[in-house]
Amino acid sequence: MNKMDDQLQGECWTLHVDEDGVLTLPDELWDTLGWSEGDEIEFLEQEDGSFLLVKAETQDGVEEEVESDHE
Repeated sequence: MNKMDDQLQGECWTLHVDEDGVLTLPDELWDTLGWSEGDEIEFLEQEDGSFLLVKAETQDGVEEEVESDHE
């Protein structure tokens, strides 16, 4: 497990899509992951109906992950 995995262990954010279909990620989530506006995020649907949000792979091959509950 890397340092980011340790930091996110047990962290869960429930996110909502507004009436315009916009999903807003809380600032705490962006800060914790080191993500920035303009980063490409992939949404991977899980068997339990939740989504795994994954920062698209960068040139150095690093990607960040966080699991979100899907309601």
